[in-house]
Amino acid sequence: TETTAEMAVALTMACSRRIVEADGFTRTGNFKGWLPDLLQGKRLWRSTVGIIGAGRIGSAYALMMVKAFQMNLIYSDNNRNYELEKQLDAYNEYLEKAGSLPVSVRYANSNDAVLKEADVVSLHIPLTKETHHMISEKQLLTMKPDAVLINTSRGPVIDEAVLAEHCKTYPDCAAGLDVFEYEPIIHDGLKELPNVTIAPHIASATRWTRENMSKLAALNVKG
Repeated sequence: TETTAEMAVALTMACSRRIVEADGFTRTGNFKGWLPDLLQGKRLWRSTVGIIGAGRIGSAYALMMVKAFQMNLIYSDNNRNYELEKQLDAYNEYLEKAGSLPVSVRYANSNDAVLKEADVVSLHIPLTKETHHMISEKQLLTMKPDAVLINTSRGPVIDEAVLAEHCKTYPDCAAGLDVFEYEPIIHDGLKELPNVTIAPHIASATRWTRENMSKLAALNVKG
């Protein structure tokens, strides 16, 4: 749960702060000195994060993003996540004691509401007949033109060909993916775009898991 959520956070940061572009720019000798408008990214602080699918991973990602950047949260799911809201109510109590403004938390009755309002949209849904190509042209056009779309769930929930064309048409938007529609094949259009960050699916695994499996087994800890 936490490793996948952390990967989604990493992709969010890479997209919003244009890390991959900045790395290539710097390595190729283009950096000549500080400029105030050089590779300007998208500010996350006090913006809105949207979650589609607020299960274990979606909730973990939401808590990481809200607590790190004091982001407002809008989420959609088949069921309202009262436990997530309870944890964020406690976080708001902390913010109040610290003299900070509270964050807002809203359960949306549709995915379109999330897509329309969020500055960052992260997908955490299973692949089913209903979710196949759930994100296509209509949904992408519903999003803000500079929104960030993150997918660490299942590749086919996004129509990759449509996403590639959208990111090409709207260079201020960004997408971060570690799952792909025809995995391990990746749509060529996505690989050519600087506003798309891609990573292999196994990137959410951790060394901790491998090194500690024997210790966990010895303690009879399952899963």
